[in-house]
Amino acid sequence: MENPKADVRIFLLALAALLLVLWTVSVRYDPPPVVAKTADPAVFSAARGFAMLERVLGDETPHVIGSTANDLVRQRIIGELKTLGYVPHVHSAFVCRFASCGHVRNIVARLRGRESGNGVMLAVHYDSVSAGPGASDDGQGVAAALEIARALRHRPQSRHDIVLLIDDGEEAGLLGAQAFINDHPWASSIRRTIVVESRGTTGSSLMIESSPGNRWLIDLMARKIKRPAMNSIYYVIYKALPNDTDFTVFKAAGKEGANFASSSGASRYHTPRDDLAHFDQGSLQHHGENALAMLVAFADEGVRAGEDTDAVFFDLFTLYLFRWNEGLTPILAIGSLLALSGVIALLIHRGRMRFTALLWGLGAAVMILAISAGLGFLLLYVLRAAGAAPVAWIAYPTAMTLAFWSIPFVAVTLSIALIGKRAGASGVWAGVWLIDAAAAVVLAFVMPAVSYPFVVSSILAVFGGTVWAIRRVEHSFSWGVASLFPLIAAASLLFPFCLKLYDGVGTGILPATSALVGVAVMGLAPLLTEVKSRWRWLAGMAGCLVLIGGFVVAGKRDPFSLDDPQALSILLHYDADSRRAQWLLEDVGGGVPSSMHAAARFSSLPSQPISWDPSLRAFSAPAEVSFAPPELEILESIPEGTNRRIRAVLRSGRGAPMAAVLVPRLRVRQVKVDGHAASHRPQFSGELATYRHLTIPEHGAQLEFTIEGAAPMELIILDRSYGLPPEGDAIVKSRPLWAVPIHSGDRTLVSRRIRI
Repeated sequence: MENPKADVRIFLLALAALLLVLWTVSVRYDPPPVVAKTADPAVFSAARGFAMLERVLGDETPHVIGSTANDLVRQRIIGELKTLGYVPHVHSAFVCRFASCGHVRNIVARLRGRESGNGVMLAVHYDSVSAGPGASDDGQGVAAALEIARALRHRPQSRHDIVLLIDDGEEAGLLGAQAFINDHPWASSIRRTIVVESRGTTGSSLMIESSPGNRWLIDLMARKIKRPAMNSIYYVIYKALPNDTDFTVFKAAGKEGANFASSSGASRYHTPRDDLAHFDQGSLQHHGENALAMLVAFADEGVRAGEDTDAVFFDLFTLYLFRWNEGLTPILAIGSLLALSGVIALLIHRGRMRFTALLWGLGAAVMILAISAGLGFLLLYVLRAAGAAPVAWIAYPTAMTLAFWSIPFVAVTLSIALIGKRAGASGVWAGVWLIDAAAAVVLAFVMPAVSYPFVVSSILAVFGGTVWAIRRVEHSFSWGVASLFPLIAAASLLFPFCLKLYDGVGTGILPATSALVGVAVMGLAPLLTEVKSRWRWLAGMAGCLVLIGGFVVAGKRDPFSLDDPQALSILLHYDADSRRAQWLLEDVGGGVPSSMHAAARFSSLPSQPISWDPSLRAFSAPAEVSFAPPELEILESIPEGTNRRIRAVLRSGRGAPMAAVLVPRLRVRQVKVDGHAASHRPQFSGELATYRHLTIPEHGAQLEFTIEGAAPMELIILDRSYGLPPEGDAIVKSRPLWAVPIHSGDRTLVSRRIRI
């Protein structure tokens, strides 16, 4: 039997190709250069947008829905739009979305098109969380909207109207977007929408979500977007994460369009570090270029007739956007599997491969993937046990991620050392790409949007294998074509995705990263089989050294820094029934800093300190404070058959901006807040359902319940204010500089039980 000429030159060429792919990915998926303020007024300039954002954010005070700071930010945005020649108006409304209710004030402006009727919209939000100023989330969107508004003034009039929606209350539950859809007169004319969001403070503008039937949209993006950073896998991951944006509301209302977001710098997301000092103008440039291009394209094109199919799509180094109909994926996958099986049968028939070698090659491929995933989980377990990865995103992740990326290379050399001689280069080649093609078929039916790296690499394996099989004389060229083409394709498609996994999900996804990098580089295995043993040992030792070095460095580095801080919010809870108060440090990883232990007697282990909130785990310490409790005044209780309808007024006894009522989920049939129907999410499965009024007025909120049965029912009422009383100053000051509040931030909560 003839052996392929898998000499060391081809192996080194393959390694060089992988390094080139990795370098290209790292360069191409960085945000583009920032366009200067002096550039052509018709193009998007992040420098101009950032200057407007600096004026809008002012002193960078957090500006939550209903706050005075929120009012100031809104007035500044309106001022910027008026300076640009627009006539903005404020759309005020009270709205409930599921169980969250509040009064929102959206900013809306319109640029008239040549034709009346249909319109397109750019939507961003201007409110922030209470923990930080929201320079990126969603100041990045506000800056993009303002700069796009300016650029549109220097472009020809579009065919359709362009609406700018800068909405309020997104962080409170997408309230502003829901209010616009519910009752703004322009909402019905909007056909297509672009949303700009952020889940970090830096990174490329990724298209993370689209409307259903997106083939037409992907075709349009391929023509209009200069630097597309998008693939159909991102959307699958986004749907699996517990995140929603305004686009969720627009899509539910039948609006077509896309959602752009950046995801790097997640450790600063929803914290005080989401400020102008950490703002990435390159991200803004990429967002603005994408959003402006698509908004203009939407506004100039006619309304699409009929439904379209979904697309499987991916960019190649942000240079070109490949796409095909999702329904074509099973055909491509099955065809490549059958064709590859035919090539392998031809090789066996010609005596270039033994059937037993094929079986050993399949074993080698499975071993590579199993070792990659298994060592990945083991490494993560050890890192967490050593305290090197206490949270999802750490301050210095490079060494740690490099260790996980090196695992597949160790897996390849170890598998070949154990099985390589039995399988031979041809058997390993066949086993690797048969596994790849089989995975393509499975994914084509189960999750077609994720299948494209396997489909493309298996097709190229068929091409390369055919070139090798039809040559009657072995030659390194034919073997190189058979091996290098699918290897480079797999790396080119999987490396960009693997590099973004940590940014989007955190340390918990790193074992999956090892497994996916294993898929990308297992094509090295046949090339490594036939080289001299010293090269295999050298490759294995290099991988082990990187793995060990990455582990050691990761273990020695602090997981937190000033720029990538520990998330540590302080909560003060006062139980008005027991008159007991406690300081709570929310446990999101990292423990209690020693300086804070000295400021208060925090427990050594986290617990569930509030009986009615099973989701909260925190370190607790006693507090000596008291507050006026919230009140629920029953106005009337009306029997309705076997049920009761109760009307009541909910007030905050201390003037807190948010109040809520927790009711037994199984007994409540209908809830209205200030006359608006509220409902809990269908997937809610706890015993209590929480209904929140986020902008409760001094005179209180009108509540109406329909309760099943006549038996008494116990409710929990609470109110929440942002920040802590003066008694908490010492604890706040004891929080290290590398620890910051997150999401809802430091807050004071007062609760009591009511029986009705």
